[in-house]
Amino acid sequence: MKDKGKSYVYILTNKSFRDNLLKIGVSDKPMDELIELLDNEDLPDPYDPFAIVQTEEANMLEGAFHRLLDHFKDCHCNSEFGFYILPPEQALGSLFTLVIELGIKDAVVLRYDDGAPRQVFPPIDTLQALLEDMPNKD
Repeated sequence: MKDKGKSYVYILTNKSFRDNLLKIGVSDKPMDELIELLDNEDLPDPYDPFAIVQTEEANMLEGAFHRLLDHFKDCHCNSEFGFYILPPEQALGSLFTLVIELGIKDAVVLRYDDGAPRQVFPPIDTLQALLEDMPNKD
């Protein structure tokens, strides 16, 4: 998943971590390459992607996200290295809120379910796509 000029802010989990310990950062590498790079950290299990926000404003978004998380009580584990303690759903909700508040118009939000990405924003208009695929009855 690499578009020219775009990077992404990621939220990762790991089965080796205690509940709600997340790795949050920014990358311009495709998710599979990033996971492979991080697997060199000698953890028993690989990282699992939870969500990403792809945008040309990824560095600015990640900085704002870390500043926001720094204000959350009891969520710091090792923020210098991007580790935070909070439910991944809360992290994604906060990240999505920043996307809206900062007016990041090119943001694409993907949530991973069983390792497969699913676009959650902007919403994909399924009905419109179905109507376009229907044969014309004129």
